[in-house]
Amino acid sequence: MKKSVFSLIFVVFLISFVSAEIIINPVQNEVYNLGNIITIPATVKTTSSITGTFEMSLLCNGKSINFYKNGINLGSGEEKRIEASLVLNKNIIGESKGDCKIKATLGTDSALTNEFRISDTIKINLQTEQKEFDPKENIIMKGTAVKENGEDVNGFLEMGVVMGNESDTRMYYESVNNGFFSVNFSMPKDARAGQYLLKLKIYEKDSSNEITNNGFTDYNILIRQIPTSLEIVFDNKNVEPGTNLKVKTILHDQTGEKIPSSAIMTIKDGENKILEQREISTDEYMEYSVNYDEKPSNWTVVSVSNRMTTNSFFTIDSKEIAGVTIINKTVTVTNTGNVPYNKTFLIKIGDYSSNINVYLEVNEEKKYILSAPDGEYDVEVISEGESKLTEKVLLTGDAINIKEISRFNFVNFPVIFIFVIFVLGFIVFMMFRKGQQKTFFGYVKKWGKNKSNNVEGNSIQNIPKMEESSSENKGPLMDFKSNKAELSLSLNGEKQGTVAICLRIKNLAEISRKDESIKDTLRKINLIVSDNKGFTYENQDDLFFLLIPLITRTFKNERKAIEIANKMKNILENHNKMFKQKIDFGISLNYGDIIAKKEKDVLKFMSFGAFMNSSKKIASLANGDIYLSDNFGKRAMHEVKAEKKNIQGVEVYVIKELKEKREEHKKFISQFIRRLERDNKDKRKEEEGD
Repeated sequence: MKKSVFSLIFVVFLISFVSAEIIINPVQNEVYNLGNIITIPATVKTTSSITGTFEMSLLCNGKSINFYKNGINLGSGEEKRIEASLVLNKNIIGESKGDCKIKATLGTDSALTNEFRISDTIKINLQTEQKEFDPKENIIMKGTAVKENGEDVNGFLEMGVVMGNESDTRMYYESVNNGFFSVNFSMPKDARAGQYLLKLKIYEKDSSNEITNNGFTDYNILIRQIPTSLEIVFDNKNVEPGTNLKVKTILHDQTGEKIPSSAIMTIKDGENKILEQREISTDEYMEYSVNYDEKPSNWTVVSVSNRMTTNSFFTIDSKEIAGVTIINKTVTVTNTGNVPYNKTFLIKIGDYSSNINVYLEVNEEKKYILSAPDGEYDVEVISEGESKLTEKVLLTGDAINIKEISRFNFVNFPVIFIFVIFVLGFIVFMMFRKGQQKTFFGYVKKWGKNKSNNVEGNSIQNIPKMEESSSENKGPLMDFKSNKAELSLSLNGEKQGTVAICLRIKNLAEISRKDESIKDTLRKINLIVSDNKGFTYENQDDLFFLLIPLITRTFKNERKAIEIANKMKNILENHNKMFKQKIDFGISLNYGDIIAKKEKDVLKFMSFGAFMNSSKKIASLANGDIYLSDNFGKRAMHEVKAEKKNIQGVEVYVIKELKEKREEHKKFISQFIRRLERDNKDKRKEEEGD
């Protein structure tokens, strides 16, 4: 009986358990962002009457949030369609995000949807490619913003520019419409050169002003160093005659920081005459020796760098000073200053002393002869309380006396006077005799011709030799005809990327510029450069050969420069094998910017940065070899096989092999193919003839 009751209860329970079926439709999207609404259609079918509560819950990461509840009363065989919606905002789902499902429940029956993702992420895509800017330059940061579900963002943008540290951040605000944003801003004119971090945040808000979806990204920009001022700095603005002027140029950027570059410095005297002009690296002292007798005046230093010019003045100080010497019995006082000397000397001979007023023009000297009874005396010369000279001197005479030797006269120096008269008489006699010989020349041809030849021979041989010895190492190394280049202080035009071949002659001081073998060797080199439309600039120990697109009509001058440099090297090596006078040389190849302008047969140019100085430096490191600068080496990688080296802290490339031209390969292949085709045609004709 008990078993029958238990079985009946179990059957009733089983019938109620399977009396309802829940059919829930799949969620349509794989990803939903906050703010979206998820619609979940569901259907409940019964096989018997049922009364209960139908519920829907969001399941995310093990957490359940009920968002729908409704009572149901259905008869047997009835069904009910339910349209539930879930609004994805924080008031309903809280912080629930990630992979989720929706569960529908009626009594003990339940059903689950497919898995989907709830996200609050916004993807930011920047469309700005430029990374380097000048201060005050207009910077536009633009791009797109899309939610993870693929919908466009309509929200807000905040951008912070970190100026130095997180506490110093400039904020910019813009709106985002239909997924697009654009921020227009600029950096201050005195912004420090370097990297700056831009932090972008894009977000949306709900009706309660709460942030829903958001996205973040960072972007780095580089603010360039802009030359803004040129400064001339003196080691001392008051220069003493006989010492060196030390002056340098400092190029400042927008914040006053130094910019390494080069400058052309010119020193002018008080009459605006150019005394020295030199190209030198910025922040490097230029020295100029001021003569000891240079008169007091204000001089000018002019500096040009990066299209900026500045000048400053310094003073050559007055220096009233005299040198004193004693030779035998004569005291010599010489004005070694740069202004007239007007002071009193006290000369002491033993216990005797006498004041002498001395007035001397610049470089003038006066002599005083000392006499005293025969013996050795302590002689001291004192000026302004300071002892200038003290010596023991043997003197002769009747009494102590100090007498100025003012001029030569017959009474004081009879022997010298007689000698001078003799010399003058001899000169007059020789001039008279020479005049007689010239008159006689017209009557006795043979004798006169011989005498004339001797005289002319002496004139021709002696005078030019003196001129040669005095100017042996002066003048230019090369005789320019049509490819001379000159450095200009100021030039208007566009920058041109230029290849410079720098030939450093390291033993220039030892080389005679009159040596025909040297001149012939350099003439050959210049001819090669000229034939390749290059221009030559001479600067002390260095010869620069410039290949400029303006002249060569091509921007690809690297291979041509390498070929010229190799020919130079061969010419110089052959010279050193053949001639006694060797040339110690180094060759560099560099690439940089210049402004150039051709005026008649002379090319005027102005270089930028350290282009010329770095060329000189690299050439000085190359001992009988060719070194490529880092700039040139990177541009010529497709032309040469080179090994990178660090020599005395300078990155250079050393050429190992010059690659063959691709055009030659193409030409060879095309000729080879045409030859094959021609051979095949000939072969077919022969076969047809057979």
